[in-house]
This record gives sequence, C-alpha cells and structure tokens, in this order.
Amino acid sequence: MSAACRVLLIDDEEDACLVLGDLLEDTGCQVSAVSDPLDAVRIASVEAFDLVLLDMRMPGMSGLDVLRCIRDKGHREIVILSGYVDDSLEARARREGACDVMRKPVDLDRLFRRIETLRRPVAVG
Repeated sequence: MSAACRVLLIDDEEDACLVLGDLLEDTGCQVSAVSDPLDAVRIASVEAFDLVLLDMRMPGMSGLDVLRCIRDKGHREIVILSGYVDDSLEARARREGACDVMRKPVDLDRLFRRIETLRRPVAVG
C-alpha cells in the first residue's frame, strides 16, 4: 500500500473544495481544505504538505500572492489551479515557484498520476 499524500487544497469556492477534497480522500490522501487565502497562508507556514493545490483567483489575495508567501515552507510541490490558464500565467507561476499549472476543471487522471509520483519514497543521498 502506498503512503498517504498530505494535500492542502486552497480554493475560495467551498463547493469546489468539498468535491475535489472528497475525490482526493477517496484515493487515500489526507486533505486539508481551506477557502480563505489568509488562513491558507497561516496553515501552510506551519505545516509542510506533499502537495498544495492553489486556486488562482481568490478575493483578497491571488494564488500568486499566496504562492509567494508559502513557497519556501517545505512543501514538496505547489500546483496552481485556474480556469484562466495562458502562457503568461504559467510562466509567472513557474517563476514564483509553482511546479505546474492545471486548468479547471481539473484533469483528474493527470492529478492522480502526480499524487502517485509523490507517494513514492524520496531518494536520499
């Protein structure tokens, strides 16, 4: 059995958090879902996650703002989620530290493959 993947899901649309969170939990992930970007920054600053899934457009702080605050906090991967993906957004997100940008609605097969990769033991040495 593969190890649980700790996921922080940040999206101001609570329904999106519930649906995607349930799907991730069904695959064995331990999911923390947060709809307020400021709460997300607080949580992501004290806990390290295997994967942070971060909505781009949120009130008060953009996904890039949140990314800047949490990128050096020990998370293995941070992925931006957006319904408005273009080359410019993808380039900015990668410059700021995101490892990927995924269009909403999320390609679940692609997301689950990423999670399976994260479940593999990290090589040391």
